[in-house]
Amino acid sequence: MVTTARHANDTLGAAAACPHDGRYSWACWRADLRENRSEISKVALAVYRAGHALWARRAAGRNPLWVLYKVIDLLLVKLLIGADLPASACVGPGLILQHGGKGVMLNENVVIGADVELFHEVTVGWKEVRDRHREHPVPSIGDGVVVGAGAKVLGDITIGNGAIVGANAVVLRDVPPGAVVAGVPASVVRQS
Repeated sequence: MVTTARHANDTLGAAAACPHDGRYSWACWRADLRENRSEISKVALAVYRAGHALWARRAAGRNPLWVLYKVIDLLLVKLLIGADLPASACVGPGLILQHGGKGVMLNENVVIGADVELFHEVTVGWKEVRDRHREHPVPSIGDGVVVGAGAKVLGDITIGNGAIVGANAVVLRDVPPGAVVAGVPASVVRQS
């Protein structure tokens, strides 16, 4: 069984708590392959997992593989696929990128649990505009969460395990486990 960063440390949002090394990234990518049917999603996740393994080893910047990763990430993932999956994001195994992950944007240091499903044009990141060289409060998404097309999950919030975020929702507050949220700003429309 693969443990996620969520299970390794109860303090969500701390990038340092992310346990991913090369072996863990490989196990996560195998889970990603099982969950995704789209070849485009598989390529995007393979590039992300390789970059995350290098980032976790603190090889960023000094390793020629890091430069190769940055070039492949720019050409394949950002320009061709249109997704932004930064190496510092801590993503659990089995991430599903629907529709090839087109337009999915994760900010740095985001924590995403296992078996999360992101549809196209999803943004997970900061709420405020700040100096880009400082730490920003970012969301933490639990295990088994589904985030609908065009949804925005912003700020220092937690989306509970098994929650569903409706299409085009703007989530600015914590979402309890198992809840369904929708609207702008998002509010709970069903609690399980």
